[in-house]
Amino acid sequence: MGRVRVLAEIEARRATARYRPDTITYNALISAYEKANQLESALQVLQLMCGQQVCPDVTTFSALISACKACGQTEKALELFQVMIGQRIMPDVITYGTLISAFDRAKQPDVALQFLELMQRQELVPDVVTYNSVISGLEKGKRPERALELLTEMEAQRTSPDIITYNSLISACEKGRLLDRAEELFQQMQERGLEPDVITFNAMIAACEKCKQAGKAVELLEKMQVKTIAPDVITYNSLISACQKSRLPDKALEMFEVMQEQGLLPDVITYNALISACSQGWQLERALQLLNLLQAQGLEPDVVTYNMLISLCFKRGKVPLGYHLFEAMSASGLVPDDVTYKIMQRGTHQQQDGADQWPEAPQYHGGAPPM
Repeated sequence: MGRVRVLAEIEARRATARYRPDTITYNALISAYEKANQLESALQVLQLMCGQQVCPDVTTFSALISACKACGQTEKALELFQVMIGQRIMPDVITYGTLISAFDRAKQPDVALQFLELMQRQELVPDVVTYNSVISGLEKGKRPERALELLTEMEAQRTSPDIITYNSLISACEKGRLLDRAEELFQQMQERGLEPDVITFNAMIAACEKCKQAGKAVELLEKMQVKTIAPDVITYNSLISACQKSRLPDKALEMFEVMQEQGLLPDVITYNALISACSQGWQLERALQLLNLLQAQGLEPDVVTYNMLISLCFKRGKVPLGYHLFEAMSASGLVPDDVTYKIMQRGTHQQQDGADQWPEAPQYHGGAPPM
């Protein structure tokens, strides 16, 4: 952008009295630096303004706070807000909306909520984007009840929620295991003429998964197909996990097969959910075949993968195989966690006591898992 050149030109013109930049000029320059994510340059312009006794206004500070948001500098944004108030420059809807969005990004929902309340005390009406930012922060912070209260506030102020609002609210309900409330929101949005998208359906299926409602999750997949909304990997991961939590391992493997038929590539989360389903039915050979498929796909198993497999080996009386997987895990560079050590401790006791009481596990010969 030639920051030094631009600043030098402004200073040279001012010095020759042929050109005296005003607030609008400086605001335009700050806005340009903000769009270029050059926070330090924007702050230098503010210093230059003050040095030339050109008064900044609400637009100046809003642009600077926006630059802080883009660079993740929430402390600086808060400092600028305080300077602004100290100079008796009243923040507007844009200022507050930018601050709220910045603190949402920084995963500080309480601060975002405080700015919303301050904004309302100033008798400024938040728009749907501002509300969405606060609701998003509350969703990430697992505070569904407060997020739902904001929906009531929006309606009272006649601010119409959009699909982003509903997606965040349904996701908040998912995190709070409020399936009934999520279903109400899902129905309400459609009654208001808002068509659910893949994000909506994924949030709903995840809510079903959290509440161990595999049947409802599969019904939602069918509704997606009716609406010609293409499921993605996230959709199937939640479906498979819902089947696993509902103790339906065969249904989980069926969803895995459908996923592959649609050309979607499973990820480690997919395989972990499938291996967990196999663990529930003590299906060691199938779990090992899934490990083989995971690695053949070029994926790397994680600590969760190994923990489940080692635990399943011990359950099936295959203590040496469990130790072999532990060694493979360590050799891959993964650091065992507390769960790993608890499993290994159990395996050590089992090896000392003998494993005759455990049912014999089938031998693993490789190949794809039977479906």
